Amino acid sequence: MHLKSLRLYQFRSFQDLCLDFSSEINGLYGKNASGKTTILEAIYFLSSGRSFRTSSLEDLIKDGKQEFHIEAAFVKHGVDHILKVSWSKSQRKIVYNRTESHNFGSLFGLFLSIPLIPEDIDLIKGQPQQRRHYIDLVIAKLDPLYVRHSFRFERAMRQRNALLKAKEFSIIEGFEREMAKSSSYIVQKRYEVIAELSQTLSSMYPRFGEKTEKINLKYETRFSLEETHEEHHFQQFVKDRHKDAYHGVTSSGPHRDDLILEINEKKAKFFGSEGQKRSVAASLKLAEYEMMRASHGVSPILLLDDIGLGFDALRKKRFFSLIREPAKDSKTPQILLSSAEIPEVEEREKGHFINLEALSR
Repeated sequence: MHLKSLRLYQFRSFQDLCLDFSSEINGLYGKNASGKTTILEAIYFLSSGRSFRTSSLEDLIKDGKQEFHIEAAFVKHGVDHILKVSWSKSQRKIVYNRTESHNFGSLFGLFLSIPLIPEDIDLIKGQPQQRRHYIDLVIAKLDPLYVRHSFRFERAMRQRNALLKAKEFSIIEGFEREMAKSSSYIVQKRYEVIAELSQTLSSMYPRFGEKTEKINLKYETRFSLEETHEEHHFQQFVKDRHKDAYHGVTSSGPHRDDLILEINEKKAKFFGSEGQKRSVAASLKLAEYEMMRASHGVSPILLLDDIGLGFDALRKKRFFSLIREPAKDSKTPQILLSSAEIPEVEEREKGHFINLEALSR
């Protein structure tokens, strides 16, 4: 698949911006605050209804305005599509070709893009919440039902927590059963996807990092692989009920899980060098890319913000060699990359480069 054109209206610093893209390499260049990352952010928003820079959608609206609009024309499986997304405090709206929706969850799987940004290192260095959020987004692109179960679990858990704080147990079982139903689905799906992601990551990393380094991805959860049945989860919630009432929060469940990334059987978070952590983070995103390509039958668009990503010259060369490898259908992915100056990449003659400082905002 590839993005043909993009329009941003009242999105961050842009009042009304229209861009056309090549199906291969696209370079966005300009000085700081020229809007390079904003364009990549908007494209990613079309994939997920989320920003990789902020959790507040109000931040995406141009100063002094009340709403923003994003419109994209793209080709998927050889067919032209139009996707429009708008948001204000009072309304969110998605129009995919002629189908209208008001739930951003419906974006998953429609338009595929994967950002590789310097902040990806936080997937290694950061808190468990960041890694849970990441794996949840990966699975959401593969399984729409996962999104529904995630919402159901969070909603039932909020009700349970309120009852725990009030020491009101007469109706709590109903919410625990609702939680157990979704919790078991979430944990089982995480086991499946993380195992596949780990296998892909293990084959990807040696081609990017050092061949003597072995990478491993593990799923850390209260529930073993044999305990993914709904009844196991329900019994755990019942067992924890009085302890949880003392603290006023639910102590067990998928909201407490974590992903553990290891290099040579040691946690990368604590024992990896800065270069190793960046390589692991980039390899994880490339493993995700391979999974999406295999699952959906098309190559997701790669969004590279700050093309150096903190790599040394050798790792940078290996990185670009990897992302330019053709798929089984002999097609290479569409790449959008940002840089302060015209990017120095191979096959420059096939690239389309946009100077953002020369554009009207």
